[in-house]
Amino acid sequence: MKHFTFILVCSVIIFAPSHFILAYAPLTTHSSLTENIATFYNFSASKKITNTQMEWLVQGSQNEDNGLRCLNHAYDPVYNRGWHLSFPNMDIGYTSKEWSQSESAQISFGAMDFSGIKDTWQSLWLGPNNLDSNQTWNKAIYEYLSGHEKEAFVALGHVLHLVEDTTVPAHVRANAHPDILGKYSWSDYEEKAKIYDRATLKNYATSLHNQGLTSSKFDSLNSLFDDLATKVNHYYYSDDTIRSGEYKYPQPEYEGQLPEGYFVMGQDYNGNPLHLAYKQSGVGYRAQSGLDIYTLNNDLVFKDYWQSLSPLAISYGSSTIDLFFKEVQKAAQEKDYLAKNNQSILTKLAANLLNF
Repeated sequence: MKHFTFILVCSVIIFAPSHFILAYAPLTTHSSLTENIATFYNFSASKKITNTQMEWLVQGSQNEDNGLRCLNHAYDPVYNRGWHLSFPNMDIGYTSKEWSQSESAQISFGAMDFSGIKDTWQSLWLGPNNLDSNQTWNKAIYEYLSGHEKEAFVALGHVLHLVEDTTVPAHVRANAHPDILGKYSWSDYEEKAKIYDRATLKNYATSLHNQGLTSSKFDSLNSLFDDLATKVNHYYYSDDTIRSGEYKYPQPEYEGQLPEGYFVMGQDYNGNPLHLAYKQSGVGYRAQSGLDIYTLNNDLVFKDYWQSLSPLAISYGSSTIDLFFKEVQKAAQEKDYLAKNNQSILTKLAANLLNF
């Protein structure tokens, strides 16, 4: 059913604008966040990410939005689903947590140029790590141990993109936001975040480090996604889920007139005051949620969201790199790791028949 839904949605949007359900802009915000993740990681790492490796990470982070890969860039931890359309009532694609680690999903639906058939057929006789559509966590580990640093860091950059997306409320509240209808359907937070490119965020990681930002340690990529997605889902609204009965959180602490306007107020994950939403003077309209007096399209709301969400992208991105090198060390101790982790479908089938 998941495959059918994915194909159905692909057929509808194949001729739509390329930025159908993108999160942060790939050439500006994603690139700048990825650069700052590498910089921040280096503050505490004994083995530093080089400038060349950082550029490979940025390349992968940019490329993750190619083709229809963006249809797998959401993870709602409350309902364990990816993108969801309220009308019609339909889930789309894989969760980003699944997508980051599923070779079969990426080979089937992850082609960079909308042509997935070639890689699907070639997977019969080629190992998954030989296919460009496969840019998974495991591929990054495999390529690093194979001595292919560029391929390893590009694949890791793809995973960092997904971690960065998990700091966008719409991506953890299953709030699909195609920009084909402009302000009536896009994510206001992501639209405003486009101003942050590599130049404007040049020293951002250094500033966050000086402010005392730290990164946590994780034992698995799944636990990292779960922890981050739950945190963002709990404390922030997306455009079409403001005061929605579908989610218990966030719980507003105050709603009323302030000197700067009429706001719904809450707290972020550090207990800091947060402008959760703005009450408009009139009634607004969203394609998914319909008429509403509340909106995220406000400069103070965006400022609060960015100041608490962007450090999460840097911190958890750094944790991702740390976990990557731990997984590399673990895989290096595994007997026949390289041989076992790049077998074609036919090779696996033959091995199963011989062992039958």
